[in-house]
Amino acid sequence: MHVTIRPIVSPRDRWTVQLDRFAVPFRSEHEARQFASRLENRLKAPHSWPRNER
Repeated sequence: MHVTIRPIVSPRDRWTVQLDRFAVPFRSEHEARQFASRLENRLKAPHSWPRNER
């Protein structure tokens, strides 16, 4: 997943975190960077495969 942070050109100076084709808007650059950092840490974290229990 490709994650980028961009300013939105608008009168309200908003920011967006772009996740491939999905954009998440934020009120400030600080909020956008916090979200992106948390998301990237979660994506990089080890994940275990579910066990097939029958």
